[in-house]
Amino acid sequence: MGVQTGVTSEQWARAEASNLGFAEIIPYDEAPDQILDLQSGRLDVIVQDTPYLLYQLKDKPELRVLPMRVGQAYQAKIVFRPNDDQLREQVNKVLAEIIKDGTWAKIYQKWFGVAPSAEDIPSNVGTIQQYPTPKP
Repeated sequence: MGVQTGVTSEQWARAEASNLGFAEIIPYDEAPDQILDLQSGRLDVIVQDTPYLLYQLKDKPELRVLPMRVGQAYQAKIVFRPNDDQLREQVNKVLAEIIKDGTWAKIYQKWFGVAPSAEDIPSNVGTIQQYPTPKP
């Protein structure tokens, strides 16, 4: 099983490899190297974050992606400076519009080669989350 070091799927793969019947985990610094080794037969399987795999494999019909949800669904964030309320509001407005009119789904289909599931469509647009400032 090939895993990229430092990505969210690595920890899961290391914890579950023996349960899935994989005796060896081969670490990779770069994700494209995983895909090349899978294509050449040097690996049986790779574990990688879904958005990356969907994008990279949409033009590789010889490879198949088995979708899995591990823990929470994949989350991405947009970060704004604290006082950038106008920009944040503009981005939220556009996101809400493209989700509602179906543009989000069309973009997702174009880049990932599959239609988005309900979990792949942002549902909390406009929600502001404040994270504590790290102490030095």
